Amino acid sequence: CNFIPANRINQVARNILSYLPMPTLPGNVNNYFAVPDYKSDFHKIDTKVTYNASSRLNLNGRFSYLPASELAAGLYGDPGGENPLALGTTLDSNVSSAAISATNIVSSNFVLDGLFGFTRQHTYQEPPGKGTCWGDTVGIRNACQPPLQRDYSMPRIDIFTPSWSSYGNGIRVNDNTASVFDYLDPQWQWVMNAGWNKGAHNVKFGVDVHRLHMNHYEITAPSFNFTGGATALNLPGVAPA
Repeated sequence: CNFIPANRINQVARNILSYLPMPTLPGNVNNYFAVPDYKSDFHKIDTKVTYNASSRLNLNGRFSYLPASELAAGLYGDPGGENPLALGTTLDSNVSSAAISATNIVSSNFVLDGLFGFTRQHTYQEPPGKGTCWGDTVGIRNACQPPLQRDYSMPRIDIFTPSWSSYGNGIRVNDNTASVFDYLDPQWQWVMNAGWNKGAHNVKFGVDVHRLHMNHYEITAPSFNFTGGATALNLPGVAPA
């Protein structure tokens, strides 16, 4: 049979393969079955208060809060802790919203109304666990570079010969489920309207101002592709990094 001598296997590759679980089904393909844990919690709180200050003035206040959390455990259950080949993901999000509005009948033919609203949406995703820098653990240099880089999952490892599998950060193409995403999007709104009636004529005018912020942190997962040919570090004339 053909095999690679142990002393010719790169130590980083050995470290990565040490986390590969044993098959749970017979055969050489499609031989692993798992049902990872999945939990999802969603809550919604809505409140509204109306106050009639007088026969001419009406005030309204509203507050809403929607927290949600989601846990998708890694594909490879590891009784001893985390498995960097499939860490899974935790997702926490919340949306809070508040508004105050007022309507004032100034006279029989003139009405004013206004509104101020604020909405804050925050979504945070990261792998579950202790925040271990798994790339560094298996020997990949400069895998984690805090504080500007917040990711700590192992880079994606794609093995294409003979169309085998993928491990690490995301197990599907363009899948960054083990990356750290942080989205914070506050929004403000100011509205003022007026209506004036004179005989058969009706005039309405006002102003509507929106202020939107987008504060996003996200990256695309780094990856290593193994196709059976020489890697970049082993190509003739290429010096090690």
